[in-house]
Amino acid sequence: MQISTINDLLLHINHKMGHGITNFLIKGKIFLHFIFTQKINNVKEETRNIKKKLRYIIKEI
Repeated sequence: MQISTINDLLLHINHKMGHGITNFLIKGKIFLHFIFTQKINNVKEETRNIKKKLRYIIKEI
């Protein structure tokens, strides 16, 4: 069996072990996705703050 995506892997595990484990993994995947997007948003926010500070410093000079 060719496993190319996370969804293929989930379907494969589902086939082997039943539905409970897949629901568990899907919830885990959503949780990881949430953490990842939060980190990206934090980085974007930090970048915005740094840009604002730089503009302020440049105005002062």
